[in-house]
Amino acid sequence: MKKQTGIWLDARQAFLIHLLDGKMEHYQHIKSDFDEGRIKGGSRSSTPWGPQDATSETKILERKKHQLHEYFERLKDKVLDSESLYVFGPSEAKIGLEKKL
Repeated sequence: MKKQTGIWLDARQAFLIHLLDGKMEHYQHIKSDFDEGRIKGGSRSSTPWGPQDATSETKILERKKHQLHEYFERLKDKVLDSESLYVFGPSEAKIGLEKKL
């Protein structure tokens, strides 16, 4: 019995199709927890009309990196038992998954 898996993915979601001997075994839709919004936070100085501290860009990038890492880990767990894997989609998430595998 040959198990094949096809994945269409981007940073927000993945669609997996599992084939067993060329016949569809099951289909999965996996959403990521990837948040493209801004982190809430920052503070204003004690002086009136003073500068406002914004959330640093490094915190935002680090958060996105961890969210994608967890997403790729979940995908990796779903496809480890496949003999062949076909990955396609519009974004660079394919490269991130390839590195994780």
